[in-house]
Amino acid sequence: MPLPRPLLGSLIALTAAGLVWLTHSRAPSASLSPLAVAERPDGQPEAYYAVGNEALTTGLTLLTDYWTTLLNENPNLARGHTDHYLPPALKDLGYRPADALMAQLAETFFAARDPKTGLIPYAYDAELPSDPNDPSARTTTANKQPVGLIDRAAELCRWSPSDRTLQTRCTELAQSTIDHFDVPQPDSRQPGAPTGLWGWVDVASGAAPRHALTLTQDYGQVALGLMTLANARADWRSWADQKLQFVWQHPQSPTLPLLYEQFVLTQGLERPEEPSSDTDTLYFVRQLFELCHLTNQPQYCNWAMATTNVWVERAWVPEWGHFVRKLNADGSPAVDSLYGDGKYNTLYILVQAYRVTGDRAYLDRLQLAWNTLKNLGENGLAPEMVRQGSRVADQGLDPQQTIFLDILLEAYAASNDPAFLRAAENLGDRILEQGESAMWLESGQAGVALLKLAQARQAIGRLELDLPTANTHLTLSHRGQTLLHTQVPGKIAIVYLPQATYTIVTQSEGDTHTLPIQLGESMQLTVPSNVETAN
Repeated sequence: MPLPRPLLGSLIALTAAGLVWLTHSRAPSASLSPLAVAERPDGQPEAYYAVGNEALTTGLTLLTDYWTTLLNENPNLARGHTDHYLPPALKDLGYRPADALMAQLAETFFAARDPKTGLIPYAYDAELPSDPNDPSARTTTANKQPVGLIDRAAELCRWSPSDRTLQTRCTELAQSTIDHFDVPQPDSRQPGAPTGLWGWVDVASGAAPRHALTLTQDYGQVALGLMTLANARADWRSWADQKLQFVWQHPQSPTLPLLYEQFVLTQGLERPEEPSSDTDTLYFVRQLFELCHLTNQPQYCNWAMATTNVWVERAWVPEWGHFVRKLNADGSPAVDSLYGDGKYNTLYILVQAYRVTGDRAYLDRLQLAWNTLKNLGENGLAPEMVRQGSRVADQGLDPQQTIFLDILLEAYAASNDPAFLRAAENLGDRILEQGESAMWLESGQAGVALLKLAQARQAIGRLELDLPTANTHLTLSHRGQTLLHTQVPGKIAIVYLPQATYTIVTQSEGDTHTLPIQLGESMQLTVPSNVETAN
């Protein structure tokens, strides 16, 4: 359900959070409106700007546009529709508007909680797939919680660890998830054997009507949600581990660690019409890598590497230069094509495998795979679908190029290999030229990737200007080029830009001040006093 984009120049008010957001013109001669105006705890408004790096400016604009639009037009989407919330990088940058947005997301999320069961309904009503336990029955998501929703709650709690009320809410939802989604052991003779999960549970009753079908990644999502809570209890961790054990102990193949794509309560879902293992199962593998890093439990890395190596060895076709989307139970390719998120998942696990092993072969494979996709596409952008080493022309280009950008940047972060940074820079430039048709806007993903590119390309500084009066005219230039010309609505301006030398000119009430600065990681400047740094 894509969100409508705000019209250029539109004004969106978030009165509950004390924010006003404005999209701005990029015309260099125009007075630039702030990305956001946020209130400090003392009530003083801060105006936020980003200049000097197109990826930085575009990334922050996309993030503020997306999350502001969601909260103003359809806040219910915060309950399970989005894959993630705002990135922690914004908190690290001291971007106070993100704090206000996350606070409002948390209030929206928990406001719908049922007082009896403690469960939270999904974002909207949609028909669920047929329940294998009762194929004739039809059910929807209406007033039902999906099992993985605890992961979104945990993300909110990680953002605000000192908010005791929020931490309590997350704790209560964690316990409610365990109480209402667990599938009891059907055989009393095997009391310790791990069992599965319900996929959807009625919020009011905490039970029926329920839905038995789960995706494999639902198990990883529940485990991540429970294990990343700051106050996670030992019994929660043990329970989550049992659910991961359940998936691992029910492989689709009798001889290889290939996984089922879906489960029903106590077993993997057999689909005679689709007997192969799909790259969708690699979402779970990616979650295992995350859990290994989070918990320092080598078991999760061992599982992840076992399945990764099967896909690396069996799904790669050297003469085509790409992976295939599906594998048969014996490990042979079930199809001759690669498409959709199969492209991303096969590349992500290569980066994660390198992080665990340090084996350069995984990154070499990533470079080969990316070069094939890039060369089969157009203007440095990857195609939507490839088959037998050729592009499927009628499928066009992949509309989510920013996911490839994130993969290349993750490879650079893992290896410090400048070849991956160059590849990311080239792709980022092509994406910015192409515009939103090459960006995945859902959950703010494009904004996250472009912000990550900006930070990898150049060290970004935070400049805080305390101005003598509201409505001060501010001009910031670098080597004679004007980067920012604006009238600051309040007395405080926060500007994000590459670390370098700049000239600041302020004009207010007939006074003009010209100040040269050398911006580092963080600088606070009171106009017209001397520069005071705070690194």
